[in-house]
Amino acid sequence: MQAVPKEIYEAATLDGASSLRQLWGITLPMIRPTVVFTVIVTTIGSMQIIAEPLLFGAQVSNGAAVTGGTDRQFQTLALYLYEKGFRSFEFGYASAAAWVMFLLVVVVVGVNYLVVRRMRGGLDA
Repeated sequence: MQAVPKEIYEAATLDGASSLRQLWGITLPMIRPTVVFTVIVTTIGSMQIIAEPLLFGAQVSNGAAVTGGTDRQFQTLALYLYEKGFRSFEFGYASAAAWVMFLLVVVVVGVNYLVVRRMRGGLDA
């Protein structure tokens, strides 16, 4: 938000814009590219979480599989992919899980793109 020039806020204040109108009319449109990038990168990163479930609930003893907790309560899609591909050697299931992860990321990015495009169209009108 520091990238938004202060002169724009000063001009909006002189024109009588309230702080809420400045937020919706100046701040959000100016930082939209950063927000879009952050949402996309966060979505991709959240799909790939594997270390945290291992820290919280993995119990590997006597060659047991990494499952993400005793009842799989911490298991993520990436951990499932790891378990199927590298512990059970079920490469078909691991490949399918990788494709599902990819398609979920594509769908979320597509929805994000449509929302941003609709917001941009609504603000220009």
